[in-house]
Amino acid sequence: MAPMTMDEFVDLNNEVLREMMDEKKQELCLSCMACCHVLLIPLANYPHERRFDTFLSNEAVEFWRTRGCRVWMDDAGQDWMIVDFPCPQIGPKGCGIYEDRPYFCRMGDGRKIPYINKVCKWKELDDEK
Repeated sequence: MAPMTMDEFVDLNNEVLREMMDEKKQELCLSCMACCHVLLIPLANYPHERRFDTFLSNEAVEFWRTRGCRVWMDDAGQDWMIVDFPCPQIGPKGCGIYEDRPYFCRMGDGRKIPYINKVCKWKELDDEK
């Protein structure tokens, strides 16, 4: 068997690291599941609803709050409606469809989702770099 070239070694090493990272991501994801417990809906900020300390009027905020929602403003000034709505696939052992989860769940990165990014455990991956 011929010795491995440097390019082959680097490719193999990158593949192993990618698999290890995917396993680490999965472990962190399943230990957190913050994304799986809330719905975040961006709210339109209409000029007639603006006030000085937030984009939404008190009436608009109260409208959503009386319906069991929270309203939160991100650092960029975008208002979001937060609905506590755990995914029905979450059970005592975690995600019941993890291997076959929807596209958003596969591709979502909690570090980039407003509100969730404060608690997402994937930030630990950034700390390891």
